Amino acid sequence: MLVYAPLVILGAPAWVIFWYTSFIGILGVIGHSNAQVRLPSAVHRLVMTPQFHTLHHSIDRALSDSNYANILPIWDIVFGTFSDPDQHPAGEVGVRDDPIPEGFVAQLLSPFTWQRLVIGRSARGYGALVFAAGGAGGPHGQHDSGRGPRTEMRSTRPRSV
Repeated sequence: MLVYAPLVILGAPAWVIFWYTSFIGILGVIGHSNAQVRLPSAVHRLVMTPQFHTLHHSIDRALSDSNYANILPIWDIVFGTFSDPDQHPAGEVGVRDDPIPEGFVAQLLSPFTWQRLVIGRSARGYGALVFAAGGAGGPHGQHDSGRGPRTEMRSTRPRSV
């Protein structure tokens, strides 16, 4: 609940925090549902929809750097990070060259086994992970060195409803 501490410090009424967290909880589930629901184009500009948020999880970096809104896409429109779902069809989603293992326990241990994961990735011929600001590599700011026979990725495709 520390996430909402700034709202409390700024004096936001309890009812505002209640409704904000309620909308985030509801729209978060809907936005991550992978459901293909046909909606009028205007709805994508009014509230976060599955098609709107799927673009944020796109394998395409230009699309994944867009559509950050939790509730109201107006902020993406104002700050220039809005990608229209009607103009950008949902493709593959996921993370290229993701070294995080698939098992639950292995994922919990991955911060402690990071060097081994990166070395294992390099041994498979996929290049090394490097922080954008330099460093030994990590889960954020990574880029593909271009080496290796192909790009490894995990992906899911949205389901039709």
